Amino acid sequence: MASARATGPAAALLAVVGGLVLLGAVTASWAEGVVVRDVAGAEVTETAAVAGAELAPVALGAGLLAGLAGIALVPARGRLRRLAGLLLLALGLLAGVDVVRGALAAAQRGALTAAPALAGLAVVALLAGGALALRRDRPPPALPARFDLDEAEEAGEWSQAVDPRDEEP
Repeated sequence: MASARATGPAAALLAVVGGLVLLGAVTASWAEGVVVRDVAGAEVTETAAVAGAELAPVALGAGLLAGLAGIALVPARGRLRRLAGLLLLALGLLAGVDVVRGALAAAQRGALTAAPALAGLAVVALLAGGALALRRDRPPPALPARFDLDEAEEAGEWSQAVDPRDEEP
C-alpha cells in the first residue's frame, strides 16, 4: 500500500496529465469517412473528419478544469485535497459519460480514430487521481527507538535509552 506522502504527487500528476490528454484527445478528429461530392458535374472524393469537440464538448471543459484541479492538488492538504479529489471524480464521471456518448455518435458517422480511446484512458487517469486525492493524510512514521538525556555522561548530550532487561549479563 502506498504511503500518503506518495499519493499527493501521484494524484496531482494523474490529474494534470489526464486533463491535458483529455484536452488533446477531444480536439482531435474522432471519426473519418470518405465522402463523394458532385462539383460542377465531376465527382470529388474527399475525407471528412468529425472533431471530438463537436461530439463531446463537455469533456473539453472537464479536461481543462481537471488540469487546474491537479495543479491545485500540489500544495493542498487535508480537507482541501479531499475536496479537489471529489471535484476530480465528478469531472471524470462527467467527461466519461460525454466521451462514451460522443464515441457512439462518432461511430455512426464514420470509422473511429484512436482519439476516443485516448480520451477514455484520460478519463481513467482523472478517476484514479481523484481516488488517490481522497485518501487521508497519515502522520509521519515514529522513530524506532526512544531517546533520553543521559545525565551520567555529559550534561546536555542525548543518547539512546536502553531497557535494563535487554542488557547482556
